[in-house]
Amino acid sequence: MIIEVCIETKKGATEKRELRDGQLVLDKKLPAGYKFPVNYGFVPNTISGDGDAYDVILLGPAVKAGQRCKVKLIGLMRMLDEAKEDYKAICVPRDSKLKDISDLKEKELGSMKYFFEHYKISHTLVMGFSDVKKAERAVKLAALKFRQAKA
Repeated sequence: MIIEVCIETKKGATEKRELRDGQLVLDKKLPAGYKFPVNYGFVPNTISGDGDAYDVILLGPAVKAGQRCKVKLIGLMRMLDEAKEDYKAICVPRDSKLKDISDLKEKELGSMKYFFEHYKISHTLVMGFSDVKKAERAVKLAALKFRQAKA
């Protein structure tokens, strides 16, 4: 499934940015020694379990913050943040040969899990990863929630 995403924080960044009122603003500085191992942003026109747009992790080369791009959805990272559901869609560039989360190496999954459990001072737990079919259902449901909220 190809989806459009908006990148807020590029891979390698030491500060997390968020899009607020059309402007990229500083959300938080990462602790010393931490850098985003992935591009991070959201899927526009969606509402996830935490009430925000559906978070997205984009693997591959760094993408400029603020850029929108069409990417291929391959899976989900299932998380709890402060005891609230906070799932993240995992995507790759459209031309990637990867088709499903199972195509990733355990080391890649482990480094994502470690980063997202430790980069902020909160009770965050990665509960696991889900395949592309579950990811597609989750993103479609988040888009439906958005449409229903606008109606």
